[in-house]
Amino acid sequence: MSTDGASLIAVIDDDSPFLDLLRDLYEGEGYRVEVGNVMDGALDLLRRAPPDLMVLDLTIGAERAAGLTLLRTLRADPQFARLPIIVASAATDLLTTHAAEFARLNAIALAKPFDLYHLMDLTDSLTGVRQDGRRGVVADGV
Repeated sequence: MSTDGASLIAVIDDDSPFLDLLRDLYEGEGYRVEVGNVMDGALDLLRRAPPDLMVLDLTIGAERAAGLTLLRTLRADPQFARLPIIVASAATDLLTTHAAEFARLNAIALAKPFDLYHLMDLTDSLTGVRQDGRRGVVADGV
């Protein structure tokens, strides 16, 4: 967490409109946000600015489960072993197939589209911070 008290959220996804939506949503709720749209460089981004929470797409680029590879890498690294991670994906078949591994790796799986209020409730719970005491206007789902 930064010295100004705002939690930092990292969002890794290859869908630019989704990145923009989450950036706008989180910043509107008082969070700081770092985004990345490729797996290459994601670990560097996380090391440069260690987040309080990460939202990670399961399928990025050509590799269908690239997010799972990054999740495994993060859990093996003591710096990120306890980082709260939400794995978000429209590939519900992969979410189902890897559900036990997500549980073992202490990651929350969230199928797209999802309700943004649910995402904000998860975010507030996982960061342990109520950013500004108010709920902004959000769309029904993403």
